[in-house]
Amino acid sequence: MLTYPAAVPPSPGRTKTSTFFGEDADCLIAAWQEAAVLLAERCSKFGFGLRVRSRLLTRIYPFESFLGVNGRPVIEYEVREVKKTKRERKDGETTVRRLAGDTKRIKRNRSRDTFKMRLGMGTVLEQSGDGLVEKASGSSLCRISLWQYVLTGVETGRLPENELTKELIDYRDSLKANVSEQGEKLLGGKHIQGKLISKVVNLLFQELCKIIPLT
Repeated sequence: MLTYPAAVPPSPGRTKTSTFFGEDADCLIAAWQEAAVLLAERCSKFGFGLRVRSRLLTRIYPFESFLGVNGRPVIEYEVREVKKTKRERKDGETTVRRLAGDTKRIKRNRSRDTFKMRLGMGTVLEQSGDGLVEKASGSSLCRISLWQYVLTGVETGRLPENELTKELIDYRDSLKANVSEQGEKLLGGKHIQGKLISKVVNLLFQELCKIIPLT
């Protein structure tokens, strides 16, 4: 049976929420506000606009929900057959063909994978003919917001100057410098943008992991 705290008589300067739940609510609200400010500060290093930042925060707050009981990312190891894959990109889609592989011990960062899924950067494989086609999974709204950020910020270089954005710019340049012996680009524009978005999400996850000891 659910039990509810007794109502507290209202007093000047107290919110409706804290009046109902008592003094503990004031501490809880303060903790939420502090955590939200820390998340926003980390997001500002990327140069996200207010709208993009707001959309991302609604999907990843509270960030601790992605972590284990010890406040660290959940890392799992498993021994299984790792099939060799042959990827072909055509008409904006990546087709994956699985071949016989070897048994290996692999590492999975479950926290990061869940984080990427929440921001629309997860992938699922769907059967298509003889192969499997990679499809984006997760929040399409966040995925569009991140794509706009990459298109208007990372691609143009109009970002705040810090080590984090420098890593993004360097990664962008390395992708665009990937050409064949004949000088033809090996990666198309959309493919490069997809890799840049994935890089942004991975860096954001790493940055947010740093604030946990502070909260």
